[in-house]
This record gives sequence, C-alpha cells and structure tokens, in this order.
Amino acid sequence: MQKIYNAITTQECIATCLIAILFVAQPFSGISRVPLFVLTGIGVWICLRDKEKTYSTSLYQLGIISLLFLIPGLISFWNTYSPEKTAFFVLIMAGFYFSGVAIISTLWNDVCFKLLAAIISITSCLWVIDAIVQLSVGKDMLGIPVMPSGRLSGPFSGTTHLGMLLVVLLPVTLSWLEKYNRILSLTYLAGLVFVLIFSDVRTDQVTFLIAVPLYYMWTKRGRFTLLFILLPIILSVAGFSSLIAQARPFNVSSVKSVEKLIDSPFTYKQADKFLSGRLDIWMTAWNMTKANPITGVGAKAFNYAFEEYEVSDQYNVVDGKGGAYHAHHPWVSMLAEKGIVGLFGLIAVIVLMFSITTRNSGWANLHTYPWLLSFVLLINPLNSMPPLFKTWWFPIVLLVIVAHLVDVAKKKTT
Repeated sequence: MQKIYNAITTQECIATCLIAILFVAQPFSGISRVPLFVLTGIGVWICLRDKEKTYSTSLYQLGIISLLFLIPGLISFWNTYSPEKTAFFVLIMAGFYFSGVAIISTLWNDVCFKLLAAIISITSCLWVIDAIVQLSVGKDMLGIPVMPSGRLSGPFSGTTHLGMLLVVLLPVTLSWLEKYNRILSLTYLAGLVFVLIFSDVRTDQVTFLIAVPLYYMWTKRGRFTLLFILLPIILSVAGFSSLIAQARPFNVSSVKSVEKLIDSPFTYKQADKFLSGRLDIWMTAWNMTKANPITGVGAKAFNYAFEEYEVSDQYNVVDGKGGAYHAHHPWVSMLAEKGIVGLFGLIAVIVLMFSITTRNSGWANLHTYPWLLSFVLLINPLNSMPPLFKTWWFPIVLLVIVAHLVDVAKKKTT
C-alpha cells in the first residue's frame, strides 16, 4: 500500500534544505558540496535501517544508473593516466548513489518535492534580478563587480556559471512560475534573455534556444505562446540589449564572433577560435579515443593524458598535467576518459530515463516532466556543457536525475 504524505516533519524540512543548498549555494565555492557528505551519510543510514522502503522502485532505478556510470569508470582503471583521480571518481559514484537515496526518501514527500521546486525557482529569479542590478550599476547586490571582460556574473564572482545553471533548470523554474502567474514566467524569460546576452557565454545562449522550444512545443497553447508572444519578446530584448551594448562599454563577443564567422572563410582555425579553442580539445580527445578505444584514458584523468595526445601547443602543460582540464563536453568526455564502454553506459542511462517515463500515461506531453527536460539539456550534444562529474557540476546532475525518478514514480502512483 502506497503511503501518502500531506505534511512535512522537522527532519524532512532539514533534509529538503540540504538538498536545496546543492543549487542555492553554487555561487559560494565549496559550500554546495558540504550537503553531499551529509546526504551521503543519511543515505547509508537509510539503507541500513529502513528495510521496507515505499520508494524501492526509484532506488532500484538509481542503482542501475549508478552502475552504468560506475562500471566504465572501474574498467578505465586498466589504462588510466591517473589512478588517484580514477579512484576519486569511484568515490564520487558511491556518493552519487547514497546521497541519491537520501534525496529520494525526502522528495517522496509531496510537500518536500514542491518546496524544492519553489526554492530553486525563487533563487533563479533572484539571480536574474541580481545580474540585472549588476548591469545597471556595475555591481551586484553583494558588491560583486562586472567581470574584467565585461561579462555579467551576478553573484558568481569570477566564473561564468550563472547562465549555465539558470538555463539547465529553466524548465523547472517555468513550471513553478506558471502555476501562479503566466505573466511572471514571461517576465522571467525576458529578464533571462537580457542576462544571457550580457553574460556572453555561447553555450548558455544555445542551450536557452533549445530549452524554450523544448518546454513549449508539447501543447497548442504552448506553441502559440512560443511563436506569437515569446519570439517577439526575445527579439525585442535582444534588440534593446544591442543598443545598451553600443551605449555602454560591454563587450558582447559572442555576437561579434558570429558576425566574423559569417564574413570569413570557414576554416578549422576560424571555427576553433569561434568555439574558444574547443576544436583542439575535442581533436585531442579523439586522439585519446583512437589510442584507447575500449577503456579510454581513465575516469577524470583527461588533463593528465592531454600532453601526450594534444594537437596543438596553445594549452600550457606543466609536469605532465594541465592544458585543458576537462573535455568541455559530456559525450566527448565520456568517450575519451571511459572509451566505448563509457559511451554505451551514457546512452543506456538516457534510454532508461526515457523508458521509465513512457510507462506513464500522458508521457507524450513532456511539458509535465520538467526535470526530464533539464536532463535533456544536461546531455545535449550540440553545446559544450561540462562533463557530468565535474566537481561543481556533479550536484546538479545528481539533483536532476533523482528528482525525475521521483517525479515519474509519483505521477505513476497518482
């Protein structure tokens, strides 16, 4: 018999706050990782103590996903360029599973699940407002100035993580805002377009252009909103942003790069420059794959193998490590570090995530599964997202995957 929750205990409230910190504390380096240790301990305790779990199906699915990531990492030990880093990956996967157990046990309470979506959405709105303040007065509400390059960073001092986090969890934020006021969601999108233009990261801009149609395409009302409301808003905000960029000293290099690419012959060097050196990184990763097709060069050992396989000297390598510290792409990273086995593992995870969704009635309307849409944005092969298990990015990957497992299970129960 399925247990139904309609209240939240103090313990669940604390656990929900810990889960929310995985996202909320991202601007403060290192703090967002602390809850992972606590949640991992809670997950171990749950596995030892709670023998009959009402959410056992979700745990089984999480276990399969964890193994599909873990087994290629273990196999990559055979040829790893850094046994220490590969061993660290194995520890990360242990944390992935046990902290996932703690998250599932908490989010199974419907109040906790809705509270998490609310916290993420409100935080995203505050980050957008903070970045607009930074654009307006030169400093955000925490006193963080615009980056020396002219980019907006909001509360993320010295990094370009702001836009990436906002666009990946955009489906979750839109889903929550639309429950209260449709005008709010449209206003948020307009503000986000403004921020993405001046944060000036092409990956985030491309992901946004994928995320918006992906969210609205499933219903007639959504398609109407996309074509006749959102498209004019996006174009208007983009035009207004260009006027601001001309009037004030903001260097929107992505726009200039596109214009330069269109006006210039399409060569390897031109494309590599447009992609901020990514082509050289990906060609180096391809060299790693050709030399180690089955095992790769070892989980998280990309930069240790970089010098041996690099295709140019534009990246500095010191004492056998350095250069590009990761492959700047989840698929490329999986193939270079864990070989064909790792790539098959990732594909199997994607198939599993969609297959458990298709078992529910109404699955064809993916508008109702915002966490799955966020997962699609995470593994989207058209842009250069970080590897799935980059240390700062890993909590977001965990949150998106586990929240969708719970969402599917709850909708099936309903």
